[in-house]
Amino acid sequence: MQTTQNNYNYGRKFRKYTYSSIPISFCILALLVVGWSMISPSTINVSSVVNAMENDGVYAEESSVGSVGSVESNRVDVEDDPSTYTNTHEEKEGSGDGESRDEGSSSSSPSTTTYDMDTPTSRAASPSASLTINNGGGINTSASTTVGETAYISNTVNVQASEIKSYVLQVSYASGSTGLKSSDGKVTIGGAGGKTGTSLSDNTWGYGWGDTSVANASLTYSTMPSAGTTANLSGNAISNNAINFTKKLVFAAKFGEDASSGHYRASVMLSLVAEPSAVTLTKISNMQDMTSQICDNSNIGETATLKDTRDNNTYNVRKHEDGNCWMTQNLRLIGPKTLTPADSDVKSNYALAASINGKTSTSTGNTSDFSNKKSMTDQSFYRTDTLAANGVYYSWYSATASTGSSNSSGNAPSSLCPRGWKLPPSSGNGSYANFLTAANIGNSSSGVSKLTSTPYKFRLAGYVIDGTLRYDTTESRYWTSYNSSIPPAFSLYTDNYIAADTNYNYLGFFVRCVATSN
Repeated sequence: MQTTQNNYNYGRKFRKYTYSSIPISFCILALLVVGWSMISPSTINVSSVVNAMENDGVYAEESSVGSVGSVESNRVDVEDDPSTYTNTHEEKEGSGDGESRDEGSSSSSPSTTTYDMDTPTSRAASPSASLTINNGGGINTSASTTVGETAYISNTVNVQASEIKSYVLQVSYASGSTGLKSSDGKVTIGGAGGKTGTSLSDNTWGYGWGDTSVANASLTYSTMPSAGTTANLSGNAISNNAINFTKKLVFAAKFGEDASSGHYRASVMLSLVAEPSAVTLTKISNMQDMTSQICDNSNIGETATLKDTRDNNTYNVRKHEDGNCWMTQNLRLIGPKTLTPADSDVKSNYALAASINGKTSTSTGNTSDFSNKKSMTDQSFYRTDTLAANGVYYSWYSATASTGSSNSSGNAPSSLCPRGWKLPPSSGNGSYANFLTAANIGNSSSGVSKLTSTPYKFRLAGYVIDGTLRYDTTESRYWTSYNSSIPPAFSLYTDNYIAADTNYNYLGFFVRCVATSN
């Protein structure tokens, strides 16, 4: 963790950067400038709280030169007098002149810092954390004391975080501060040494951390850790990936009669560092939110219902035994519709042709549809009475978003699948063959029964040829992405299957999409 602080002058210059992944950790910092004045009666002043934040090695800071750390992938934007820091997705620069601040005055800066993850697409849950002092009501700034008595500054600290895996709450000296010193720097007050408030030695000070119900005098006060090191503060255990607790941070000091008059100050940093919990299937909302990392984080057998933002259809998805995430329903995207790289598995915008609506009939209305005469035509067919259960029948040219070629090898580069998903290849990772092997599904009638049951739910719902839906209760075919005039498809019958069966590309088959793990 890095930070540079200047207690008097602050300037700002921040840039916003886009990001595509969740940071490893994020940090919220509060700088407390603690000061004692040896004037009779003496007062203890805590000046303004300065909020900063750090994130995966990249951080925003307030300093006299207004600089920021080295750029990696993420940047946090800080507006003037902020109470919330949010990742953004545009580039913008801003700078401000440094301003002088009186350390002994009451703070006008916010005492609450909240970090909210904001991703390019909507999410079911986002990690967040907040560090709030005195319920956001400002910092306690003074207390009266006399020589030989212990004086206290007490502030309640609330810590909240959600969707996190771990957290650490720490106290340390801020950069450039090494102890409680007189204003001329000649006198340094000693550490409390683990004594209660009632038993502090003269000319010592320290911090206490405990429940709000414990009297300040009964708290144990520790010596601040040496410069460059930190001390962990206890907190509540994480429950359901969340924490929410309130304790108090108290600074105590006792001056002896031999203490020199004047002002004594120290800069203390309170920091909350949290690691976001892993995002899995159950923590996203849309098909388009899927990434290889999310699938990798998910457990075998984990399921979710996700929305396809292109038409608001929802699909059940599952992480299968092959370690990949699969749709357990057939695609039912209906044309005409323009697909874009932002929402679909396409390299450039693609206009999906109008689908043929058979209503309740098995006929497409034209026997030349889905025929050899139209082998390289974007065609799709559906019946309104079976659409929800069976989905749409697509020609292979349509399934590959017109990127399939009968004259080349390898996999078609695009498909009708949502962004983050793809048409299964004919072999290797993400193929039907690998899935069948990993799930230990035998090539028999019992294996077919397993495939057509929960959790896989494949359909024996036929296919379209020469303008007619045929065999709609005894077999079905599912396209792969392999380029060929007779591309392989997963063929399913009542008593057996063929993992990669060559079929003519003008036939109307189903599409199921897969999201592969890392």
